[in-house]
Amino acid sequence: MSTLTSTTSTTRPTLGASDVGKSYFETDSNRIIVWDGTAWHLWNHDLIVTPGLTSNNFSLSVDGVDDYVNCGNVGDLAGATAYSLAFWWKPSVSGDSPSIGVRQNISNQYHIYKSNFIIATGGVSPSSKTKSFTEPTGTDWRYYVLSYDAGSVFLHINGTQIFSETGFPPSLMTSTSSAFQIGRYTNLSSSTYNSEGLIDDVALWDVALSTTAATTIYNSGSPFDLTS
Repeated sequence: MSTLTSTTSTTRPTLGASDVGKSYFETDSNRIIVWDGTAWHLWNHDLIVTPGLTSNNFSLSVDGVDDYVNCGNVGDLAGATAYSLAFWWKPSVSGDSPSIGVRQNISNQYHIYKSNFIIATGGVSPSSKTKSFTEPTGTDWRYYVLSYDAGSVFLHINGTQIFSETGFPPSLMTSTSSAFQIGRYTNLSSSTYNSEGLIDDVALWDVALSTTAATTIYNSGSPFDLTS
């Protein structure tokens, strides 16, 4: 009889491409995990890969020149006092930041751009705030969870809180005439900043996630079906 080496969700070993097929039992989650050479897969009791719990090996590739996704107007967030954004990002260049969000003009925007998070809402006080942060180095996948709640914002990357900040506008921009974009930022002179890398599993909520929820959906780096 063979046995599996035990680990936990926070002490998983660091494996490489030559370690394909290595399996472990997580004692804190009571599940079997299997390494495919680049990512962990979760196994159910029938030894079938559980749908939604494993990488689909597809993601949005943006070239840094003209690739982006136009999501149209996200009307449900117009004037919202709470929202959350989460996504996976793999930069082609170390330290490069993703561009994702909405910009209508200098007074109406909410987005991540060049290691800054910005909210501006005309007609309220405070009307705008920008928070700069430091991107992780390297070109590995990293998971962002941004939560906004009536002027308070926190950002987690890979389960670690990067900042927690107050003093942002108390609500998002009310206009829905601008599209939510993934992979591109347009400034006032119509110049664009396009991300270069891979983006996956972008999710939006019309509620503010807690820090506990942010850690939970990061799931120690193992993607899963957020709709569950």
